[in-house]
Amino acid sequence: MTSERSYGSDDKRISAPNMPEGMTPEKESATSRGTHFNLSEVRLEMDKLWESVMAGRFPRLASIHSMPALDVLERDGKVLVRADLPGLSEDEVTVEVDADGVLISGEKRDERELKEENYFRSERTHGKFTRRISLPARADIENASAIFRNGVLEIEMPMRPEPEKKRIDVRSES
Repeated sequence: MTSERSYGSDDKRISAPNMPEGMTPEKESATSRGTHFNLSEVRLEMDKLWESVMAGRFPRLASIHSMPALDVLERDGKVLVRADLPGLSEDEVTVEVDADGVLISGEKRDERELKEENYFRSERTHGKFTRRISLPARADIENASAIFRNGVLEIEMPMRPEPEKKRIDVRSES
């Protein structure tokens, strides 16, 4: 069984033998009794579940503390991370890159006032978010760059070349 997944026409197809759909060698995974779990996808699904529960019971709270939507893909020999951060400016977003991955954090403050003749309403909301994304081992974090444009954060870093494989002769012990 071979699994292939593509994110767009220019994106590199990643395939690996005997791996479940969506699983790639570079993705963070854990094994339990031979079953593969993609921890990044499990966390994303848990975030979505939490947001849907919060949105149903506490819509204002859910909108403040929502995790930003992310896309992570490999294109043209580079890793590209896109985060939707509507309503934020580059001053409200922090990006840190290390061997463990990319950490995106931010803080959103929202103040609204409604004034009418005999009516005044003022609301203030405040929320923080943090998102950590694992990177492929070949990502060159020393050359990472980030651009914030129209509410979308784009983090880009080149991929180091694949290490060369060396064939080793196997001898018998005599």
